[in-house]
Amino acid sequence: MAEDLEEKPGAESPLLNKHMNEAFDWSDSKLPVRDALWDYYMKNQRSRYHENW
Repeated sequence: MAEDLEEKPGAESPLLNKHMNEAFDWSDSKLPVRDALWDYYMKNQRSRYHENW
């Protein structure tokens, strides 16, 4: 799980490069965590943007 990853101050988190199914036992996605977070962020930004029209 994510608890066993070493992280140095100022360094990129190794968790971002893991596949979702490797990092989280509840996921079956092979998408990298970095891409999953980006997709989630972009999806929510679009919906907020359109709400303000």
